Amino acid sequence: MSTQQDDMLASMGDLGKRLGLIFRDIGIVEKIIDEMKEKHPMFTDVIDASFPFLQQAHLRHLSPMVYEHHCREILQRVIDNEDPREMTKAECMVIIMEGSLLAPLSQDYGYLYTLLFKELPIDLVGDEDFVKSLEWARPSHPKAHEEVWGVLSRKFKKHPLNIRQDVPWKKRKI
Repeated sequence: MSTQQDDMLASMGDLGKRLGLIFRDIGIVEKIIDEMKEKHPMFTDVIDASFPFLQQAHLRHLSPMVYEHHCREILQRVIDNEDPREMTKAECMVIIMEGSLLAPLSQDYGYLYTLLFKELPIDLVGDEDFVKSLEWARPSHPKAHEEVWGVLSRKFKKHPLNIRQDVPWKKRKI
């Protein structure tokens, strides 16, 4: 086989993996939409219309459970008539996690990460003892985690991967 053929086969394999992730994510979104429609039958139209908010390429490399958590949070916002374009807890955790790969977390970023991590369902985390071990994190002052959230949220709104900002949304009249 020639180098050109090898390259083509490798590209096809990469494409297959990407398509596999896309179909996996579509399955996750459909599952969460069905669950939320069953749980909130009065909001089926609103839930169906929220599909564009659930497509986030920057979360696809994470575990399906994190993506599910992200989708549930967005759909709950839609049901509660809150802006679904705001950063989710899963997205905030990803930003902090990726930042921690570049430099150690400051005290306040570590504290917010800990708070968000502790809100995840234990079956997602997998180990209650691990969650308890996160108790080391303390804020520099009582509102520190809210300030960090605000900073990250403002940066997230301008992030090129945040395609939700381009999806139109209007508060429902109740």
